[in-house]
Amino acid sequence: MKILNGIRNFALLLTMLSVASCVTPAPTHISLNQESIQYVTSTEVFAGFDDHEIIPYNESKLSKYTLGGLIPGVIDAIINYSQAKEQGKPVISYIRDALEDIRYQQAFTENIKLKLQKVDWLKVREASLANSASNKMYDIYYSLSQAGTVLFVTTKYSFTDNFKALKIVSSIKLFPKNENLKSFAFSWSANEENMMNDNNCIYKNIIGLEKLLNQEVSTKEAAILLWANNNATLLREAINSGINDITQMIATDLNTIANKSASLARGELPRSP
Repeated sequence: MKILNGIRNFALLLTMLSVASCVTPAPTHISLNQESIQYVTSTEVFAGFDDHEIIPYNESKLSKYTLGGLIPGVIDAIINYSQAKEQGKPVISYIRDALEDIRYQQAFTENIKLKLQKVDWLKVREASLANSASNKMYDIYYSLSQAGTVLFVTTKYSFTDNFKALKIVSSIKLFPKNENLKSFAFSWSANEENMMNDNNCIYKNIIGLEKLLNQEVSTKEAAILLWANNNATLLREAINSGINDITQMIATDLNTIANKSASLARGELPRSP
């Protein structure tokens, strides 16, 4: 009887370990296997952005509007600050109007395409602006793509708590469609209802930067208004330069993989730090 119970307990333990192994989350960074590069025949890129709807404080005076993920924190802060100063409508409208024509999502998509087309091993075919950054929408793009690999670059804009810096963070995930590449995934699963599981990535990374205000400010309110001043000139500059900088950082990161692979193929030893 004790032996039978022991067998049952052992079987239960194996089952628990099996279940645990199935739900183990993928790490923040997944390195690309050097050998996999030779199987990359083409890549389609999709640029996605977090979307937020901002609702002004007074519905009777200001209608709802969206900024497509563009710095929702600054609008919230302007609303709160402006309410206290009883000048909500002019300031909110001012910020909204100043940013509506920036087309930062399209600029980011065009920029990432140009940068990644110079990463030879990726063989970038096309880069498109995603309608949504949700896994559900990404799954549709992945299913429809005819490329051997699909790269999703999801970017979020926000401010630091003191509003002294604009933060831009991009999540980069490379998913295989080529059968030869699926064996290089962190833990490949053919579950069609969960294809965007990070375990299916053959490469994953997070890259970010901050754009600091170029003037000293002592309060959060002063920082907010400085970003907004002169038709949001500083905010526009930060967004535009941030797009160029972070897309270059992403391309450099992906190029570094190929450079390491080429060095190893030539029999070169890694350089000491």
